[in-house]
Amino acid sequence: LPPELTDRVIDHLHDDPTSLAACSLVCSAWLPAARLHHFREVTVVCGNVHAFHGLIHHPSSRVGSYVQT
Repeated sequence: LPPELTDRVIDHLHDDPTSLAACSLVCSAWLPAARLHHFREVTVVCGNVHAFHGLIHHPSSRVGSYVQT
């Protein structure tokens, strides 16, 4: 399937974290579209927020660029 089509399908799963996690494991081409929705909003319930912030913004982290909230 063309990437444009699979991206549209993954976009429809924006509120289903279980399906987004499954899509991210299907193939590497699906990973960016799934991460875009899966990590859009991150909630830190307890713990060291500053350490978490440092972790997602670390140069080797690939998730930080997807976190918007």
